[in-house]
Amino acid sequence: MTKKTALTLIISLIIALALIPGVFMLAKVLRKVEAYDFIVNNELWFTIAAEEKTTCEQML
Repeated sequence: MTKKTALTLIISLIIALALIPGVFMLAKVLRKVEAYDFIVNNELWFTIAAEEKTTCEQML
């Protein structure tokens, strides 16, 4: 293996390892979450995730 090939392999590995956390974060952001819309007088006020619905209803 030449020095150029080894250097390219090491740099590629470093870049790939640096991108892994970003891929996981992007997957978390893009996942579908069940949500509820709160509508007052036929106007959307806000949308919340399903796991926060009971907490929000208790506050209201």
